[in-house]
Amino acid sequence: MADERLPRDPLQREAAAKAARPEAPARTFIHLRVHSAYSLLEGALQLGAIVGHAVKDEAPAIAVADTNNLFGALEFAQKAV
Repeated sequence: MADERLPRDPLQREAAAKAARPEAPARTFIHLRVHSAYSLLEGALQLGAIVGHAVKDEAPAIAVADTNNLFGALEFAQKAV
């Protein structure tokens, strides 16, 4: 049986089980159409909140695509660094 080959110590058993599991895939999804409050009638979040959510969700990148203006471009660049 497979259970007999596992160590009796719970910590060693957990380490062995973890080593047998494949690594989780890296996050590859990137939001390419995020609208901020600068995009009139399409977005409500301030840029600081958008960056905060991206950091919390461990997003590798986001694309702010405000409509018809670039008013938030400099602010986004400063907050994203």
